[in-house]
Amino acid sequence: MFFINLFPAVLFSYGIYNVYSIRSNNYECGNEEPEYYPDDAAWFFFYSVLIVSYALELLIWLAVAVNALVHFLRRHGKGKVLHRSLFNDKDHRIEMYSRGCLGCLSILLRGKKGANDLKNAEELKDIAITAFEFTNNDAKMGIVLSDLYVGFKATARVQVEQRVEAVRKVSLQISEIKKSCNTDGVKTGEDESLDQDSISKVCKRTIFANQSNHRQSMLGLQAEAGGYEVVERNLLMHENETDMTTLADATKYVAHSVSIYTKLPEAIHDFFEGSVGEDPGVDPLCFHRPTETSFDDFALNSIGHPTTKLCYASLHNSLSATPYAILVDEKARAVVVTIRGTKSLEDMVIDLHCVAQELDDVGKRCGFDGKGHHCHKGILARCKWIFNDIKKRRALKRLYSNDSPYAHYRLIITGHSLGGGCACVLATMLRPSFPSLKCFAYEPAGCVFDEQLADFCEDFIICIVRHDDIVPRLSPANCDVLRDQFFEVMARVKVSKIKLFQDLRTPCPESSLARRNAAILRPKEFVNHDTAFYQSLQARRNERAEKNRCSGPRLYIPGRIIHLVDLYGDDSQYVPYWASKYEFNEIILSDRMASDHRAHVLIDILKDIRLDRMDDVIPPDRQLFQPIVINETIPETQARHFTCFSMPKRKCTWALAIWISVALILCFVMNNSCEFFTRDAVVSINGTEYAQPIMEFGLFSYELKRYTNDNGYDSTFEDTGICAPFPPAFHQDGYMIAARACANSTMVFGSISFALAWASTLLNLGRRAWRSLAMAALVATVCQGCVFLVLRTDLCTEKRNPLEDLLPDSASCSLSKSGKIAILAVCLWFLAAVGSLWMSRRVSAVQLDSDPLKISSMWE
Repeated sequence: MFFINLFPAVLFSYGIYNVYSIRSNNYECGNEEPEYYPDDAAWFFFYSVLIVSYALELLIWLAVAVNALVHFLRRHGKGKVLHRSLFNDKDHRIEMYSRGCLGCLSILLRGKKGANDLKNAEELKDIAITAFEFTNNDAKMGIVLSDLYVGFKATARVQVEQRVEAVRKVSLQISEIKKSCNTDGVKTGEDESLDQDSISKVCKRTIFANQSNHRQSMLGLQAEAGGYEVVERNLLMHENETDMTTLADATKYVAHSVSIYTKLPEAIHDFFEGSVGEDPGVDPLCFHRPTETSFDDFALNSIGHPTTKLCYASLHNSLSATPYAILVDEKARAVVVTIRGTKSLEDMVIDLHCVAQELDDVGKRCGFDGKGHHCHKGILARCKWIFNDIKKRRALKRLYSNDSPYAHYRLIITGHSLGGGCACVLATMLRPSFPSLKCFAYEPAGCVFDEQLADFCEDFIICIVRHDDIVPRLSPANCDVLRDQFFEVMARVKVSKIKLFQDLRTPCPESSLARRNAAILRPKEFVNHDTAFYQSLQARRNERAEKNRCSGPRLYIPGRIIHLVDLYGDDSQYVPYWASKYEFNEIILSDRMASDHRAHVLIDILKDIRLDRMDDVIPPDRQLFQPIVINETIPETQARHFTCFSMPKRKCTWALAIWISVALILCFVMNNSCEFFTRDAVVSINGTEYAQPIMEFGLFSYELKRYTNDNGYDSTFEDTGICAPFPPAFHQDGYMIAARACANSTMVFGSISFALAWASTLLNLGRRAWRSLAMAALVATVCQGCVFLVLRTDLCTEKRNPLEDLLPDSASCSLSKSGKIAILAVCLWFLAAVGSLWMSRRVSAVQLDSDPLKISSMWE
């Protein structure tokens, strides 16, 4: 650390001195234009970067001074208004910070993602309160950013272990009961450890699994307190007409829920083209089909829906308004209301308005019983606007009038993500007027309705969820559960953070899951409850429990839920089954929890599902569990860990990296120096010997001399300390060309060695990487040694001054400062090559052991 702090100080001092001395008197050229600028070098670039960083640091110090002034006013009771408005109201502070972050993000995105409607009035207040209660600043946990990474990674592994353990126990239970059940499902033996109800259920489940014609159920995992419970769920069956119709409709309308994002706005722009500029009264964000025009004029042929006609669309996006469209699908004989999901910053703000809002007033206005029921506040605000806009435009009233050809069409409400949640609420608001309507919500938010209202909507709402998608699992209650899991895992950690990081980055197969988790985590019963961390954790839990008792009811996904399970973990085959809303009471941490929310992929997934081919996909003799996908593509003994300054091979890699760094710096200094060797020459004129000026030469430049006494051949010179490149007329012989090529090759192979050496302090390199480093260092050693071929060049052998037309009687060369530096660089490169080869032998010995935990212990 001392050298890290010393380097900027030395560079700063050296830069000031060098710039002043070099630039004095116009580079020693007086009034003439200089032909060469000596400060045009690498050191000047680093010096400039250092000056800029110091200038920015001054701005930071200014901010620190202002902050200190504010704290001074706070401590001494000054500025009571400032103190009261900014420091006492933490919710208000979080609200201001949120508005500032959204404003900065809007500027970075150049206003393309909205945030123009956020005026910092009251729209962020609920978000600030929710964030403040979730983070709970009063309980200091001492968590840093690195703790967040390792904590969530460890929590994900604990979740997988619990799920695997639940499946393993039930598998053993089923195996035992299979032995005591005959083919008719009748128990033939006695098993005191299992009650009669569980035996009956498992016997039936076993029969279903062994039927050769079709499979009727699968075993899913439902989060319970402290673990998982295996539950039986019904698959969508080809023989069930309701299942077939529901899946067909879900496949049909998913394209409409996706088109509202980009394709439909582009089609609306085409319809408006040529009329917006001519008629200033036309709103380009609101399309309404004129009554005198034909529906065929507004067919969506350009986006691949020729049988779908555009009736009305609004693209207004604000905190209250959301883009939606009303379409007429003649092929499906349905009027479709499609609502856009999250795309702008305003939509993100609405997503975070996840507090429960009463539906009493809304129910009275729309005609349903909303007393005692609650809904997502942000979604409800958007649906109120859509409901009022539809009523104001009379869009649905015209389509379902007596003289309309579409009066007998059924009404479909659909949407994806935030749009899916809005579709559920809007369908509930419109159902008293349209009793036959259906709603298809694709991957909606996980907190739409309360439990009773979510059950009531099962008759007309269908939600589709894909595998580990995080959005249907996002709710305040689930975030509380995840937070508690995170802190509980952090309290169980028993190894250092570096070892924890390395173990979490190593692929963990199912067979090693329990052993690996036991190596880094304590059992729950052995956690020390007297530590300051655990006491803070308990205080946080108590405070959150008190606040949860005073908060509103828990919100769930509404309606019936189709869960699309990736059977093999590679997106090749999905199995649909009827899930329960309680299966989404926990956020599953996985690598695909964000990618599973992509809308356009859902179209192909639903199209590829064939219920009549499920027996070919799932072997009938296999018990079907919801799959738990674990990445086992990389053997744990060959894993690469990336941790800054983690030293996976201890201090050996540090020494090697420092050697190579010093050698590379010496090579850089040598190449840019004009003092590699010194040339002495004597010229004889009329029997009198005159010593030529001693010249300092480098590989690419030479040192300039200045006359101090102009007496012809007996003149005297002094050094200027300025290096100049060789003139164009300078003759390069073969030795000079070879020496320069070797110097450049040394820099190339030295840079490769430098990168690999410092990577060894971050990564667990294998044998091939260490051998590559040794080879690069050895090549750099040979090339650095070949640089001394410059001593055989014409400058040192021919009796001719390369800069003047004089033929000296004798000339000789000797190493100067940079030449001695080159000798030291050769030694360092050779030591680096030997050290890298030794490390490769050590790694070869270590890799004979397959346990990565033993590998790390060998270097301790």
